[in-house]
Amino acid sequence: MHPPADLMRRFGAREPHLVAETAAARVWRVRTDGGSAALKLYRRRDMGNEAAGFDWMRATDGRACARILAAYGHAALIEWLDGPSLGDLVRAGCDDAAGRRLARVARRLHGAPPRPMDLPDLGTWFASFDGMHFSPACPAPDLMRRAAALAREMLATTTEWRPLHGDLHHDNARRGARGWCAFDAKGVRGDPAYEMANALRNPRGAAEIIRTPGRIDAMTTLWAQAMGVPRIRLARWAAAKCALSIRWTTGPRVIDHPDFDLLALLMSRA
Repeated sequence: MHPPADLMRRFGAREPHLVAETAAARVWRVRTDGGSAALKLYRRRDMGNEAAGFDWMRATDGRACARILAAYGHAALIEWLDGPSLGDLVRAGCDDAAGRRLARVARRLHGAPPRPMDLPDLGTWFASFDGMHFSPACPAPDLMRRAAALAREMLATTTEWRPLHGDLHHDNARRGARGWCAFDAKGVRGDPAYEMANALRNPRGAAEIIRTPGRIDAMTTLWAQAMGVPRIRLARWAAAKCALSIRWTTGPRVIDHPDFDLLALLMSRA
């Protein structure tokens, strides 16, 4: 399958090669006069929950982030990152090195004063807990209720609201010609301590590694220092985000989920 011909002409792209396909979008590696680029085409007629992420990525001016070369409708042309990803490093047995590199990416992303942007805020995301209920077969309703209450407490005690990538983790950072760069931002306004929360439940394909208590503790310390935030707030956001991901996956009626054990580990540190 190729991108629409009119879109290829608009972007001045040629030689498409499909490299990724998800429920939300397809990505091709294409050639332009400036070299290789990634053409991302969303299946829906809009960019869904990643639309704000493109605004956030533009605002970084390419600082530790893939550059947005062009956008039109529900498609974008993005700087090509050859890889590997930091997730690939973890899966190859280099978790410590990947964690340090991710810390440097986060530090660079937030190394300049943020531009004002019209982004959704974390309260909108965590409102997904409203109306949450549980199947009789759910093994962890009390754990989920505690995590939801923790999220509300974290939102209520946030004193700084900053534009965030919103989904910064190992599989969303790849090496390119300019070094390690983040991509696939969600774009959200929130507590800077939230920025690395999802990294504690990633990358994919490393379930045993991310459930190692010592790794959780070490990475929480490392990434809190990188962001200049209190360690306990990052730990609490990590637990809240794990629960939110469970809620998003299961829908409002929570039945069972393979991350309940990880949620218990993260809650024990919150």
